[in-house]
Amino acid sequence: MRRQITKNRALVPLLSLAAIALFPGCGQNGITDFGQETDPGQEREFTPRPTFDLVVLPANPSLEVGETLRLEAFLKNSHTGHLTPAGPIRWESESLKRATVSEDGLVEAHGAGEAFIIAIRGEYQGEKFLPFSEAEARVLVK
Repeated sequence: MRRQITKNRALVPLLSLAAIALFPGCGQNGITDFGQETDPGQEREFTPRPTFDLVVLPANPSLEVGETLRLEAFLKNSHTGHLTPAGPIRWESESLKRATVSEDGLVEAHGAGEAFIIAIRGEYQGEKFLPFSEAEARVLVK
């Protein structure tokens, strides 16, 4: 019987850690377990955490077949609208027949039509719709 009690006592610290992990901040900073302030007369300012979107620029690009265009990716703060360079990006083309994209965001149009170019950085993903037109024939008259 003594051995069983000893085993259960060893579980108490583990259960306490599990409760702390499940309910972080309980009882801290004047907040109860239910998210209510413990002092109703105390004003607290709530500042939401900003979220970010991955934005691909330029805004409205178009290419003729055979042309190239460099795309850039930025993280856009949802609260301020501030753009920050996104850092290392993985670029993909959803239609390799119409366009390819290099590791540094250089898009080359191969065929008329349209394609989405996708930028990926960790958990963020952005895309750019690109229309491609046939190059117009140009005649030089002397």
